[in-house]
Amino acid sequence: MAGESKYSVLIISSGEKFTAALKGVLPEYTYYPVVVLTSIAAARREILEREYDLIIVNAPVPDEFGVNFLLDASENTSSGLLLFVPGDVYDEISAKTEDLGILTISKPVTAAIVKQSLGLLCATRAKLHKLEAKTQSFEEKIEEIKIINRAKWMLIDNMQIDEPAAHRYIEKMAMDMRKSKREIAEKLIRELSGSAG
Repeated sequence: MAGESKYSVLIISSGEKFTAALKGVLPEYTYYPVVVLTSIAAARREILEREYDLIIVNAPVPDEFGVNFLLDASENTSSGLLLFVPGDVYDEISAKTEDLGILTISKPVTAAIVKQSLGLLCATRAKLHKLEAKTQSFEEKIEEIKIINRAKWMLIDNMQIDEPAAHRYIEKMAMDMRKSKREIAEKLIRELSGSAG
């Protein structure tokens, strides 16, 4: 997992021994910052303040088992979610969590399984980041097209020209002024809205 990416981690655990062992498999060059909280109430407040790449719960936590917190997190964040549960409740809990993207691991657990689970979550998180970036880029492109089209229709109305001529007008202005078509369209919309009013 060496590379440039660093993953922020929120750990909710009241077991000091477990937390220490978990932090031992979270090298700072890959996982930073690592924030440890000992209650679900504090974790709920924390995720309102900032987003984490990974959220790890060592259940049970004194104020709540931890499942409901992760169920909420699965709906409201894009964090990778990892839940450690006692072996005797693993089947019951994983039946509730697996369809919601919460990776559930039975305790006791080995360091190798923890590392593999973290690697899986990081790979999933990286893929999700790429999809989010593509979606954002796509939405920005659609917004740009809407703005340019609005400017074209304003030019058509104001200058009594056809759509291809309006398109060429925006392209030429963009080239002459060394600006993007979107910037020119926004400028035209401001100017033509002002002259119409």
